Amino acid sequence: MTMLALPSILVVRFVVAVCLLGSLLSAADVLAQDKKVSGTAKFGPTFSQTMLLPPDTPKHEVMLVNRTQTWTSTDPDWNNVESNQFVYSDYTAGSGSHRGYNVNLHPGGDRTFTSYEGLTTRRTNADGSWEAKFEGKLRFTGGTGTFQGITGTGSYIGKASAPGGSTPTAATFEWQVEYSLPK
Repeated sequence: MTMLALPSILVVRFVVAVCLLGSLLSAADVLAQDKKVSGTAKFGPTFSQTMLLPPDTPKHEVMLVNRTQTWTSTDPDWNNVESNQFVYSDYTAGSGSHRGYNVNLHPGGDRTFTSYEGLTTRRTNADGSWEAKFEGKLRFTGGTGTFQGITGTGSYIGKASAPGGSTPTAATFEWQVEYSLPK
């Protein structure tokens, strides 16, 4: 073999390798199942709540709450999803950041896991009652059964209210997610 033929063979092998890699990446896109789903949800009962009142700023509250939520949707996989929520909030006068994790139990028994973070803005009335608006982003961190290998993100926006105190007596929100599942 001549010295000129060797570089030509290497170039051909490189081009073939790049083409094969491109084909594999295209095949992976075909194998994924993409889906968009939206719905509404409401807070259920609170299982536990721990509140700390740091003395650094007036009306500073740091809370860890475990509660349920019920998600509804026209999509049967996402209708009547029971969610166990773990949320950490850092609020001053009821406004601030929140973040947490959800374990979502779907009607067929499969689960999805999400992490989320967002902001809350609360307005307190003269009688001690309050109304809050909250919104944020979520991402899937895993799943079981038909949701094994789930990846994706979503968002939520909602409102909460209470006649007094820290625990909302009513909270509802709208959510939407976009996700992919391996086929």
